[in-house]
Amino acid sequence: MLIAIYIPEDIFTRVLFAWNALGAAFGPLLIVKVISKSVDGKYAFAAIATGFSLSVLLSLLPSAPGDYLERLIPFSLAFVIAWLGRR
Repeated sequence: MLIAIYIPEDIFTRVLFAWNALGAAFGPLLIVKVISKSVDGKYAFAAIATGFSLSVLLSLLPSAPGDYLERLIPFSLAFVIAWLGRR
């Protein structure tokens, strides 16, 4: 919320960031749940927190907004965490 208020950006950049953060938080968990039907709760929370927090941190880097690493790193790490937590 503080990022949305205090960082001056155009609306397209903010919407892109929001979709990126939501996708990195919930996308990997959704994919793993479709494949294996169950993920341990601790791993699910860790995957969501990792995907979202890395999206926020990487978007604050000066060269990152719109960069492919800003999208791949949070999604990939969250996917690995969710995959390790499958039952």
